[in-house]
Amino acid sequence: KNQRVDCGGGFEFMDQPLKVRVMRAVLGFMFGLHRWIANRLFVSSIRVQRTKVLFKTSNLKEYYARTRDTYRSERIAMDWMERHIGADDIVYDVGANIGTFSLVIGAAMRAKGGAGRVYAFEPESQNYARLNENIILNDLSQYVVAIPLALGDRLKVTSLYIPTFMTPGAVGHAIDKPETAYSRNYKFQPVHIQ
Repeated sequence: KNQRVDCGGGFEFMDQPLKVRVMRAVLGFMFGLHRWIANRLFVSSIRVQRTKVLFKTSNLKEYYARTRDTYRSERIAMDWMERHIGADDIVYDVGANIGTFSLVIGAAMRAKGGAGRVYAFEPESQNYARLNENIILNDLSQYVVAIPLALGDRLKVTSLYIPTFMTPGAVGHAIDKPETAYSRNYKFQPVHIQ
């Protein structure tokens, strides 16, 4: 039996069998539960001095490599940034990756009540997307500005060679030719060229 059902807000649809409505309700619940779990499991935090920063991560490798281990290995630099960068300073984070330093600085600026800005330059597409997710997650859009460009010693249009798309936060991409800056002898076969 089909009849028009008023859903409010001017929307109407044909009434559907109970089986279909139950299935839609169950699927809606499952998708909602999945989003809720993913947002809790894959959002991690670090604390630098008095500043807490949240990071969206896809997996444990990204969590360890880009958040927890970065803070531990860069503790002195992050503590110094949190204490010494002024609330109204302008900061350039070149090669911002997923925003580990940019977010700490932006959160410290906000905590100090300043109007400073962090310009976070990140050319790699997945890192740039995750950087923006992390800016939004921390409500730092007024303090951290993500810019999808690489900075160098001259102005030119060139290629960015991507060695892997396994996870946001990956490093090792190269400009101009597929070899890493860490070792001129290490050449790789890019999976993508931006």
